[in-house]
Amino acid sequence: MFRNSRYYLPVMLMLLLASCIKRYDPNIDSSDKFKYVITGSVNKGDSVQRLYISTSSLLSRPRIIAITGCSVKIIDGKGNKYIAKDVGKGNYEAIIPESELVTGNTFMVDIQVAGGAHIISDFDRIQDCPEVDSVFYIREDIPTSNPYFPTRGIRFYMNLNAETFYCRNYRIEAIETWEYTAPFPDYADRRVCWVTSNIRSIFDFTTQNQTANIYTLYPLHFVDNYSSQRLRYMYSLLINQYSLSEAAFTFWEKMRINSSDQGGLYENQPFQVSGNLHNLSNPDQQVLGFFGASAKKSKRIFVSDVPGLPNQYIDCRPAYWPEIAAPECLDCTALVGGTNVKPKYWPN
Repeated sequence: MFRNSRYYLPVMLMLLLASCIKRYDPNIDSSDKFKYVITGSVNKGDSVQRLYISTSSLLSRPRIIAITGCSVKIIDGKGNKYIAKDVGKGNYEAIIPESELVTGNTFMVDIQVAGGAHIISDFDRIQDCPEVDSVFYIREDIPTSNPYFPTRGIRFYMNLNAETFYCRNYRIEAIETWEYTAPFPDYADRRVCWVTSNIRSIFDFTTQNQTANIYTLYPLHFVDNYSSQRLRYMYSLLINQYSLSEAAFTFWEKMRINSSDQGGLYENQPFQVSGNLHNLSNPDQQVLGFFGASAKKSKRIFVSDVPGLPNQYIDCRPAYWPEIAAPECLDCTALVGGTNVKPKYWPN
């Protein structure tokens, strides 16, 4: 999970800090000009547990500042300690025996920043997670200002069936991969590429107020048929379903609310999102993020040739060929950061 989404939470947190309706330049204490941002979790279902450590930056120039050289330990409720290795660029990885990744076990993180802060998290408990029941799409048209030309595409949905499970809180991570082409490749191996990207929306839900631990037609993201090549050849969606403790769900739900469009004058305004991390060296300095423990289940689907949805994507067509041509017309690796190495899971 974390290798694909390590930048998502830090970026989202910094965008929330920087977003406002009109310019406001507050007086910021020097100690608050940056905050540590910790992203990661222990997941039953992952062979490697990953953590990302960074700091926020000035509001006028939001960016990710990775922190290396930290001493990182993951500690479970039995007192076992697992050292996380610094693998570069703010990333840390630990191996926890599968025998300890069991429902009910608790985990926390202990971080000593080189020459800096001592940060710890609260313990979080693994909740068991059911298999992903089903993932599918429905043809949808989204109205536009022109009633004759709606945005045509598909919206993904998923169902949950957890009647025999105790956990009532869930988060969904959606990762998309699609095939695309460069129409005028210089070389044969630069014509077809694939790109993988995390869907940046936050998807979480609870069944706490329902009699049955079932959720039907939970909406995910929408993909149109004209702004990219996503639906031109083949599109794949990987769903990672995570069980959440009450504390973890509260954090992610606040993050979801804060990241939603603040549409009108009377909509909710962004608010501070507190996690479960604490700076022991400076208790007054907030640490952003949440270090959790969960179980993870995954399901992948493929989509091609959507009935009733013609492709409307316009190829890259240079005005003067071959004297003037955009790089993406000639080399698929120059377009949207893709690779010409076919994923192992991709159909032949």
